[in-house]
Amino acid sequence: MTAYHGGKQRLGKRIAKAITENVDLSKVKGYCEPFCGMLGVYRHVPTHFSEYKAGDLNLSVIKMWEAAQKGWVPPTQVDKETFDRLKREDDSAMKGFVGHQFSFGGQFLQGFYNRSSSKASKRVCEIGKELKKVKFYHGRYTQFSDLEGFIIYCDPPYLGTECRYSEKWGKESDKQFWEWCKTMAKKNEVFVSGYSKPEYADATCIFENTHIIGGSIAGRSGQSKKRTERLFKVAT
Repeated sequence: MTAYHGGKQRLGKRIAKAITENVDLSKVKGYCEPFCGMLGVYRHVPTHFSEYKAGDLNLSVIKMWEAAQKGWVPPTQVDKETFDRLKREDDSAMKGFVGHQFSFGGQFLQGFYNRSSSKASKRVCEIGKELKKVKFYHGRYTQFSDLEGFIIYCDPPYLGTECRYSEKWGKESDKQFWEWCKTMAKKNEVFVSGYSKPEYADATCIFENTHIIGGSIAGRSGQSKKRTERLFKVAT
């Protein structure tokens, strides 16, 4: 997928490498992403685990990946009429793909942006084939609270940034999330992506990457600025 708000397509391989280098893989039975999105990290994790799980609040995204596992091919082009119609329709694989790929900035159904999606369509098909063993779930991250012996990688909405996700995310939500991570780390290996670690989080930065962003993302001035993505390992 080439357009997804908060996606990890560019850094996915490096994040997956940092995770696996900080875990004794012989003691892990499964891998889980509670905020799976477009699976930018998932497709690079080892394939020898016995269980693979992924969840997301966006039901259309879940339906898209389930369809891709069965061989569904997303469209390479849609018009604004189709985009607007999908806004009004129930959740579907098509809505999951079009809602991000043909939206401005990859923000789900947030303004039609006419672009060719041949590469994105191909990538979704490829990932669907690669990740046939993954079981997808619709819902909040807390649906995975019973997991034990898993690597859990979380890419939640970033606190202090403009949130375009299905769930409103403020300081209280963020605190609850980090409390959940601390609990889960007692029986799992938990990793979290973010720009910075809040003062209430018990975690250590194990990877960071600084990159330049520009255009509308950088602000109305259009000037480029730097951002540093970090990966934290939650203390056990």
